[in-house]
Amino acid sequence: MFLMFTLNRLDVFPVLDLGIKKGFAKFFGLKNMPSENFMIKKANKWKPFQSIAAHYFWSIADDLKKYRSKKYTRLPHLSSNNKS
Repeated sequence: MFLMFTLNRLDVFPVLDLGIKKGFAKFFGLKNMPSENFMIKKANKWKPFQSIAAHYFWSIADDLKKYRSKKYTRLPHLSSNNKS
């Protein structure tokens, strides 16, 4: 996190972070938490901007927490039948 937030590095992808793992799993439609090797393999195509992808995965994880607390079954912006 120091590299991302203090030194403003754009190419950091913290595969051991639980929020990143949860957001990554939701984004890719995985039922279980992804392995670090799987995450690294997928994240290689986002170089040199992996930190930006990490921010998106944290956002997805935050949405999961917020909508689960409200008893929603699907995230509105991730559902396939969203009419916006």
